[in-house]
Amino acid sequence: MKIPPAEWSTARFGENAAALARALGDGLSDMQDAVLNTQGSARSKTRFASGQARMTNQHERLTEKVMALGLPDTFTVRPDRAFYELVVVGDALFLPYCDGAAAQTAPNSAWPKRTMSGIVKELFTFALPAQWVQDPFEAFEAEPEVERSPSLASLPENTRLVLVPYTMNLSGLLQAWWGEAALLDDTGALEWKSVPEQLPVRPADTIVREALRDAAPAGTVGDRFDAGDLPEVALSPRRDGDRQLEVPPVSEIEPMEPKSQDDDQD
Repeated sequence: MKIPPAEWSTARFGENAAALARALGDGLSDMQDAVLNTQGSARSKTRFASGQARMTNQHERLTEKVMALGLPDTFTVRPDRAFYELVVVGDALFLPYCDGAAAQTAPNSAWPKRTMSGIVKELFTFALPAQWVQDPFEAFEAEPEVERSPSLASLPENTRLVLVPYTMNLSGLLQAWWGEAALLDDTGALEWKSVPEQLPVRPADTIVREALRDAAPAGTVGDRFDAGDLPEVALSPRRDGDRQLEVPPVSEIEPMEPKSQDDDQD
């Protein structure tokens, strides 16, 4: 699906905006295939294997596609204490993350996890400042200012964070966007600076979907609560005596009359 660049990305990246959007979408699409392949190979009802594959491949595949563009001033940086690398293009630092497992019209206005790690807080020091910040209550001390670790402190001062949120479940990648947002407070509330731009992503390969469906245990992939065959209900045969006396069959148990308090006293 071809999506024309929005004003935000054109102003930010110029003639490279469309190529960057395609690379980001292709990287996440490759991540999708790796995740579904891993889940199919795991043959497990749990999603531990696919979860690990998603966490690593969301960075590696995206970085791989962006680096392949060969744009000037493109390099990677590994935040201290992080297992992953992030790609930097010029003054843009890209951070992909999963924003949910259901389709939605736009990325959420809050960080998806209840608590933000120290690394994520450091990365948001590169975000644009918020237009409105709540004053701290007098009864509570203000949170200390986040200091950048040496690896991130080595980036140019004009580096700005670009978020790449996406939604995904075991049916595949649902949507993806990119945009800039400010962190409003320590609860993870976000203030998007412009309408996040949708990225072009492709559906999961048919071969990958079929392999996942064949390998997964029953009831783990794509099954809704009302899917599958109806259970067979065993029918109790009528007694010969009832049949000979032509006693009508009873399909429901007749309701019992509630006992009164007087009956309980007997």
